[in-house]
Amino acid sequence: MVVVITGASGGIGRSVVAKMLSREFKVLALVKNKIGEASLLDYLAKKNVRVYNLYLICADFCDASAIGDALTCLEDFYKEFGEFGAFINCAGCYFKANNKTKDLNTSVNFTSALKIFYGVKPLMKNEARVIFLVPRIRKFDFVLNKPFMISNLFLINDIINLAKKGDNLNYYFYSPRQSNTNFYSKNARGVLAVIGAVRKGFSMPPEYSAEQIVHIALRKEYAGVSGGFYFDNKIMTIPRVFDNKKFKELADKFSLSKL
Repeated sequence: MVVVITGASGGIGRSVVAKMLSREFKVLALVKNKIGEASLLDYLAKKNVRVYNLYLICADFCDASAIGDALTCLEDFYKEFGEFGAFINCAGCYFKANNKTKDLNTSVNFTSALKIFYGVKPLMKNEARVIFLVPRIRKFDFVLNKPFMISNLFLINDIINLAKKGDNLNYYFYSPRQSNTNFYSKNARGVLAVIGAVRKGFSMPPEYSAEQIVHIALRKEYAGVSGGFYFDNKIMTIPRVFDNKKFKELADKFSLSKL
């Protein structure tokens, strides 16, 4: 099976890469730049993971031209290896909120992630699995960094819409923190005012989270539950999508346009 993994040099992303390579899958790993590439290779060397099935693609999610180049590379791999069996999005970055970083939060956590996925989608097998790592919540982020929070909510909302349409792919969300799972499953419905109910998240080690993601990508018992939120092998039901005026107001305010 061919697996596409974004954010492959990050804590959870690189561990997912290692576990997939250990299972002898072909891994198309997207990293930000040469520094990320070197970091991933160094991590795999320390873990004694063989890299003959690893194919690295540089894709800075802040750079639209880099996204285009990455998609061209992915199409070339598709021609060489055939259809992809899984897409795992571990990419994401937290930029402190100010006028300069608003667009960076939007690009990395929403726009570029969707551009990559929409480019990969036609290259995937029927019933292939698509997994999006749910970003963590920092205390008061919804007050101090609205672009970061809303970008993530809009990304999840768009993927939920795809899951609701029932196309030929299976969509999943995963978080290593129960409080994050609760928050996003509620707020992807458009109820944006319950941030005060969010508890401090309990963090799992990256290796544990990576193993959970690999299970979702591979195990038969996770078939046919498209759109679910996962935590510790548990599933939460698919939430409703945005269906109120607040969605359009936020989209206009934060320039979160549909692709």
